[in-house]
Amino acid sequence: YPAYLGILAMPNPEGAGVWIEKVVEGSPAAKAGIRPKDVIVAIDEVDVRDMMQLKRILNRQQAGAQIKLKLVPAEQTEPKILSLTLDRPPPPKGAPEPLEVPRIR
Repeated sequence: YPAYLGILAMPNPEGAGVWIEKVVEGSPAAKAGIRPKDVIVAIDEVDVRDMMQLKRILNRQQAGAQIKLKLVPAEQTEPKILSLTLDRPPPPKGAPEPLEVPRIR
């Protein structure tokens, strides 16, 4: 499964990084303590310059991967590092849960 962080983000109006607009309740981001107005500046020591960079980094990850996320909390200037485990994306609203298909040996 692809990696899921659980944020709605925008370009950072103040420069490099990605500004968090919304954090999905119960998501890996929420569990790690990421909050709206935080700015993600790096993942696994790779700078996040913009939205495309964030997407490229996350697209290389799989659900269950552990990452170190460097962010600047809202209203602060000092970055902090959070460790979190990426999850798989939730199914679209109204869609049935995906079935786990047993492997035939």
